Amino acid sequence: MKKLYKTSRNTRLKAYSAAALALTAGASSVDATIVYNDIEDITIGVDEMFDLDIDGDGSLDFHFRAGSTTGSSGTWSFGSVFGNATSYTVGNSGNQLIGYVGAYYNYGSALDAGDNIGADGPWLSYPSYGNTAVLASNFYGVTYGAFPGQGEKFLGFKFVSGGTNHYGWMRVVADIDPVTITVMDYAYDNTADAEIEAGATISIAVNELAVGAVNIYSFNSAVTIVNNAGLQNANAIVTDLAGKQVAFVQLNNGTNQIDLSKFATGNYLVNITSAEGNTAKQVFIQ
Repeated sequence: MKKLYKTSRNTRLKAYSAAALALTAGASSVDATIVYNDIEDITIGVDEMFDLDIDGDGSLDFHFRAGSTTGSSGTWSFGSVFGNATSYTVGNSGNQLIGYVGAYYNYGSALDAGDNIGADGPWLSYPSYGNTAVLASNFYGVTYGAFPGQGEKFLGFKFVSGGTNHYGWMRVVADIDPVTITVMDYAYDNTADAEIEAGATISIAVNELAVGAVNIYSFNSAVTIVNNAGLQNANAIVTDLAGKQVAFVQLNNGTNQIDLSKFATGNYLVNITSAEGNTAKQVFIQ
């Protein structure tokens, strides 16, 4: 089991993998189709939440939340995923989970390795409820949801990336007493509308940028990126070595500078993604 990242009460955590970010420039920059992201495990409990940016483009795609409420009949605790949490600027109406409609709420399906995830779903498309899938719920002493007591299972998802639908899976453990959700890793197919099997982790091959296309270096608390080749749709994503994003910048032609003075001294990874290819370099910030 990896180290668990936990959010503070009522805060959000963007979860990223430095390795995966360097691989997610889009279909034009890769030679295969499945992008696999083995993040550090993330666990939340009651009154905690976090968000996932699936493809590393700087936009958050799924919102996880655990909570509880106490009434005259007792306590209701629950752990849920939202594909369209507008109040948190996460996701959109096309971001959905595979699941089923239960007696009280919509529930995420606990898939097994090899289960198909594609257009047939069944997808929970309920915009008025944020395309929500409840994973685990203790409804006044009665357990609901497909995940409690099952250990590691897969949650099927689809999301919009680059204006097209993409299918993927998350490996999840969700339980009650107390309610918790842990996300362990995830993958998606970067070919639009392509099906994927739960648990598929085929590595992708990256189209590396030519030597000299960009120069990346650091001085004191800033990173300088020189876009020598006039790269199109170029972005720079800076993460710490635990995989947490600290900066996202759209690159202009020529010299670009990223100020990291508010972050701790140490090593950081600069990932460049573009239509022409990708590259990454580790830098030291004082």
